[in-house]
Amino acid sequence: MRPAVGALLQEIAGKRLVVKPFGDAWMVSTRLGRQTILPGLEEVAAEIVSGPIDWLAVTARTGEAVTGAAPELACPSAPVLERIATSPLPTHDSLSETAPELTPGQLTTGLLVRAANALS
Repeated sequence: MRPAVGALLQEIAGKRLVVKPFGDAWMVSTRLGRQTILPGLEEVAAEIVSGPIDWLAVTARTGEAVTGAAPELACPSAPVLERIATSPLPTHDSLSETAPELTPGQLTTGLLVRAANALS
């Protein structure tokens, strides 16, 4: 899932940023050569939404509709992602519970929406 989400984030960033895996982290480079190492996809999404973003293009690339305007952006996967982010880590006893499954497109859209709402 990580490579697929990274590829979608790169598509959405376009020529403005280059997003590449860097070990367990991510390297984001600007056209002017500034390179930043970010620990996770959440931080990459925040870097992408810190600049201009075309939400219609996000919808077209991920298949997940984005509605509203920051800080009230919404998408169907945002509540699921919020529930995952705020839930405690699973224990051995809770591993049998069904965890919500998100597609790479849903996860990408959810990350971008959460990041955009947090920046506003």
